[in-house]
Amino acid sequence: MKASLSQLETDTKNLDNVYHLENHSYRIKLDTPVKITAISVSKLRSYLACPLEFLLRYQYHVPVKQSLIPLAAGKAMHNVLANVEEKKKELKDIETQRSGLVDELAELDVFGLTHDDEFSDLSGMDVVEVTERLLLDYEDALTVETKSKIEKIEKIAKKLRAKKVKANDEIKESLISFNDQVVNEALLLEGVSVLEMPTKKLEMEKTLNEISEIRDLLDLRKSELNSFLDHNKDKEPVESSELKFSVTLEHPETNRKMWLIGAYDQVKMLPEGPVIVEMKRRLYTTSIEESIQFQVYALAYYKQYNVLPARVEAVSFASNTSKHFIPSLEGVQATEKWIWDTIAKIEKYSHVVTPSAQTCDSCFYSWACPMANADLYSYPLEDLKEATTRSFQLTKTRAKPRASAKE
Repeated sequence: MKASLSQLETDTKNLDNVYHLENHSYRIKLDTPVKITAISVSKLRSYLACPLEFLLRYQYHVPVKQSLIPLAAGKAMHNVLANVEEKKKELKDIETQRSGLVDELAELDVFGLTHDDEFSDLSGMDVVEVTERLLLDYEDALTVETKSKIEKIEKIAKKLRAKKVKANDEIKESLISFNDQVVNEALLLEGVSVLEMPTKKLEMEKTLNEISEIRDLLDLRKSELNSFLDHNKDKEPVESSELKFSVTLEHPETNRKMWLIGAYDQVKMLPEGPVIVEMKRRLYTTSIEESIQFQVYALAYYKQYNVLPARVEAVSFASNTSKHFIPSLEGVQATEKWIWDTIAKIEKYSHVVTPSAQTCDSCFYSWACPMANADLYSYPLEDLKEATTRSFQLTKTRAKPRASAKE
């Protein structure tokens, strides 16, 4: 049976067709094997979830047709968290400079002239208010040199005060503009061009306002974000947020090289050593040591700095809880070997897939996937031209039991 893309999209919306496939596997044969030049956590997870998802997403660049709002909301939350951490670093630097100005004031001899207990402890006082009082009430008692120093301190203090106000306002604004950030992220994920952006943005904003489920989702995410930030507002800022990495892996036998790319949500430099932090809405039910993502991050950090992270953490901003594991040299070596083994599987001519209702329901590419519908055996090339950059041929064969699909 051959179906057009329009019919395919209609048929695959009915997920009842997927249920009877749940215990069956299928082998996909490609005309041309995949060739990888860079690997990432996203690619690895995509292939493990379903080889067809990987192929549709990375090999054939099939567009996404489902709502990208939930995914965009996650990206926007990460953006807000990263922005807040950067502003917290600015505020910490401002406070350090303010403390320096307080020390400079304390070294002047003016406080002996004022005999004012109000100035006995400057640590918690506003430097601008102190300098203004000194210049106004005790001007006649100040030497020209001392007055000049106070005026200089006042000028710097006013700039610091303005920076502090601006940083705090930007933190508030990042939360207020959360919905707008979600829209921008969704449009970027859709690949909307710069020229189309204004029109598409208005259309999506209208959709957000009209659909109560989306409004409720964004309100919930914003509430979780506010709660997390409020709970952690007094904690020290992290050293790095959204820190990108790009490291080289080398195959031990063939000497083939491969880029491993990605980004850490946060990196903290603590007395016990560097700590990698990944922000999640919800934590894994199993140990994060079993997670591909965290093992890959430990490997990337070791490759980049030749130092093992002291620990790798997963932090939930919904529940404000965390889990962690301590990486080992044996662990990162095993992870690197596993990555090369997975790359070898990806680059084969054939792949085994096991469709299921759960997997296909959560896949952004199921609309264009022949395995999402039991009756769709193959794609004709002429129908693929709209959705793919290359052609591929599917041969559907009844596979062995599920356990053997991993072979």
